[in-house]
Amino acid sequence: MLHPARYCVGMFMKLSRQIIDVLEIAIAVGALAVSLAILGRSSEIVVDNIAKLSRYFGISQLAIGFLLLAVATSLPELSVSLLSSVTGEGAIAAGHTDFWQRSKGAEQKRCQSSSF
Repeated sequence: MLHPARYCVGMFMKLSRQIIDVLEIAIAVGALAVSLAILGRSSEIVVDNIAKLSRYFGISQLAIGFLLLAVATSLPELSVSLLSSVTGEGAIAAGHTDFWQRSKGAEQKRCQSSSF
């Protein structure tokens, strides 16, 4: 038969583990909410400043939007290549470049073979 004190300690440990699990989930959900709020606010700031830049340089907002889109989509690839080169994993950067070169070559072949 289990001693009542040990039973209480066991139940307390089980309950405290459940409380900790709930708190970890609550913290993760809170961090997600804060991150999404920061992302939303920072995107508003970026859009406002891009509009100011387009007016300052006399470029249409559509053109500067496309330019920003091109830069924003290239940054992850650039960061992976730079980080892999700095950490000594140059094969990742070379493989990444090789993949894009092959895909661009296939795209050029498709464009040359299609007739308009």
